[in-house]
Amino acid sequence: MSEIAVCICFAAELFGLGIRRALVPDHGFRVVGEARAVHDALRLCATLRPDVLLLDLDEGQPTLAMLDQLEGLFPQMSVVVVGGDVDAIDQALALGAAAHLPTTASSDQLRQVVGAAWRALPEPGRWRMARARGGRPFIL
Repeated sequence: MSEIAVCICFAAELFGLGIRRALVPDHGFRVVGEARAVHDALRLCATLRPDVLLLDLDEGQPTLAMLDQLEGLFPQMSVVVVGGDVDAIDQALALGAAAHLPTTASSDQLRQVVGAAWRALPEPGRWRMARARGGRPFIL
């Protein structure tokens, strides 16, 4: 399996460091970029074209506004949102996030969800088509 290229966007540096440590090449991942704010994450995604973007949902409205843009800009990138309250999670999934991961997830769960989100989107729009047929993105 080739490495899954991941960008991470978390305001809390320590949280981002923990994710970076969990997504090491030994497990099939490569963190290609890290941002502290959603507008920086957009620029990173445009430049680096990651397979998966891990996005801090605890940042609220800026994150949700960004999700609304991502689908059209990067159709071959999966987005996994982390944290957030129930309403924000529902909104994020409705806006095209492939999955949600709670902040209490283990490193193994993080790798499982990121890998599954990447494998679930081999061509543009697969998540959207699954939802249109009554399917739901998974939530851990």
